[in-house]
Amino acid sequence: MLMFRELTQEEHDKIEKLQYIKGQISNLELQKLEKRKEIEYFEERKGMDYVPVIIWGLLFLGEIALIGLDLFFGWFDMSFNWAIIFASMTPFVGIFFGYFFVKSLREYIYRNSKNPKHMQKAAEKGIENRWMRSAKLHHELEQINASLRVLKKEQSYLKLEVQKIEEAQYQ
Repeated sequence: MLMFRELTQEEHDKIEKLQYIKGQISNLELQKLEKRKEIEYFEERKGMDYVPVIIWGLLFLGEIALIGLDLFFGWFDMSFNWAIIFASMTPFVGIFFGYFFVKSLREYIYRNSKNPKHMQKAAEKGIENRWMRSAKLHHELEQINASLRVLKKEQSYLKLEVQKIEEAQYQ
């Protein structure tokens, strides 16, 4: 005949701790998946940093070409009012586009350079350097993996303890 005995407080605590650790492991697994998705998104997106540089660069070069056409080839017929206005505005528009081209080029360099001086400038300007961000994400993922290893070892130990408790409970 099987006898049933009540569990002690210590045995209850071990069972509760096992349940708590299972919850922590599932939370860490979710964090690990989220971190991997973030790394994947970051890896996909890092190739798009050059787009503003190209756009502003093309606009700037277009304006320089218009100024060149205006000055050297007499491209615009000055008998039209719009041509006079346009020709007088192109240097200012060129300066405007040039400013944003240089600004986006600097940001691109700060964001993608491995040079420590550029990394420091990026940090001062609040721009996130790609290499620093990548290292940070991989470090966080490694911390999650280390926590998971520790918790899984503790979980396997507690499973054995709980199994012994359950066997002893029904003897």
